[in-house]
Amino acid sequence: MRIRTQLLALITFLVVSMSGVALYALNAVDSKYATMLRAVQDLTRDVEALRWSVDRRAIAVRNMTVASDAADLKSETAIVTKAHEDVGHHLKALAARVATFQDPSNRTKELLGEIKGMESRYAPTALKIVGMLVEGKTAPAIALMNSDCRPLLRSLQDATSRFSDHGVTLAAEIETLAAAHVASTRKTVGAAATLVLLLAVVGGFALVRALSRPLSQATMVADRVAARDLDCPIDADRRDEFAPLMVSLARMQTGLRERASEDEARAAAGESQAAKALAVAAEIGHLVEAATRGDFTRRVGLEDKDDLHRELGSKFNELIDTMGNTIREVRATADRLGHAVSQVSQTSQSLSRSASQQASSVQETTASLHQMSASVKQNA
Repeated sequence: MRIRTQLLALITFLVVSMSGVALYALNAVDSKYATMLRAVQDLTRDVEALRWSVDRRAIAVRNMTVASDAADLKSETAIVTKAHEDVGHHLKALAARVATFQDPSNRTKELLGEIKGMESRYAPTALKIVGMLVEGKTAPAIALMNSDCRPLLRSLQDATSRFSDHGVTLAAEIETLAAAHVASTRKTVGAAATLVLLLAVVGGFALVRALSRPLSQATMVADRVAARDLDCPIDADRRDEFAPLMVSLARMQTGLRERASEDEARAAAGESQAAKALAVAAEIGHLVEAATRGDFTRRVGLEDKDDLHRELGSKFNELIDTMGNTIREVRATADRLGHAVSQVSQTSQSLSRSASQQASSVQETTASLHQMSASVKQNA
């Protein structure tokens, strides 16, 4: 894979990673404020449940004042008792949530304290009125309700309303803070992503340039060496990742230069040997021409020859000596044969003359024999 492709893949990975980080940061912000908002909503539900129980208890106490018979009075008394227990239960739950709720202004705890204070004042009065109504003291109970209980109930209800309003205010503030934090996080993450992307692009191109330059130099050196230019400069003193490559190229260049020098020396030696061989061949050719003309007196000079050509010249001189000796022997033999042929010719001539004489004698003898035969025939 090419370096630029790898760099593009790296930049893409960084962009995707930054997008993932941005989404994670935004989700974290949303989760944080969603948790806070749920806590406020839980507080609001608890205080609403508390207020509902307070109102139910107050209504039941009021209904006891107008109960028509003992059964209604008993039923409303049970409702008051149950509502009072619910008030205590919801007040404890609200206190537990407030204890874990993070409110830098402590307004939530202050409002809870107001509710507890008003409940501690209202509840005994309401229960006292219930006891008076159970005992049949309706008129004093109604008087106590109007003078003390209703103002305390109104104060308790106001305290719960302020707590609920505070919850609504907190929810609005949390939503505003969440929106501002999300916007700030988006800006921060966007700026960071842009900066990282910019640094990645700049650093990537710087890295590509830093890698491409020595690669281009190495390619140029390799091309020039391939073109048998063994004198091109090579920076073998680098201190980066390409130093081993440049050192190897320098070694290769030195080895090729030494080999070229050896090849030139061998070529020069070969040319010298060829020249010497041509000179020896020309000398031998002249001697051969002289030998063909019958001149066997000339020889190859051995003084300025190397071992090979000296041995070759010595062998050729031996050959000329042998051929000269052979020719001389052949000539001597031919002379002797010529003399012998002359003698044979003279003998042949003598024999020829003797043969002629003998033929004449034979003819004369034959003639005599013919005569004798004729005489014998006549005598017979």
